[in-house]
Amino acid sequence: MSSRTAGLMNQLKKHQRTLLIVAGVIVVIGAIYMLASMKTGVATEGFATTVEELPRLDGAQFTVSDDETVVVFFKMIGCGHCESFAPTWVKLYEKLNDTKLPNGKKLRMLIVDATDPFARKSDIAGYPTIRKYTSTTEFTDHEAARDEATVSEWIMA
Repeated sequence: MSSRTAGLMNQLKKHQRTLLIVAGVIVVIGAIYMLASMKTGVATEGFATTVEELPRLDGAQFTVSDDETVVVFFKMIGCGHCESFAPTWVKLYEKLNDTKLPNGKKLRMLIVDATDPFARKSDIAGYPTIRKYTSTTEFTDHEAARDEATVSEWIMA
């Protein structure tokens, strides 16, 4: 072994602990990044859409026409319950949006963020809130479990 190689080996041994710590920190940061992206931006398996891509009210005037029912998912950024419900909302949206309800009305589904003016004036008690509007001013809140089957049954009723 040359003296240069021996010198590099000594330096590596001297800094081995520091290198292991740096490598460990990189692995931890990578794992945190992967988990965060799985929660917020990755499509639910079998579905092409993420909750971020679904229609939002975004400050527009909220109206319900005579030939439709609108179901709104009121969500708050950073809300764990909202993030847990988001994949279920994606499934429901892809399955039910623009379908005909038993009463003959078309179903429209929207997301309204807590920061939207409509959410602030809607007297939302907690997030997430799932609300079914039969007119611009008449609504019922979903009060049962937030699993796909229960919410789907409530929407279709």
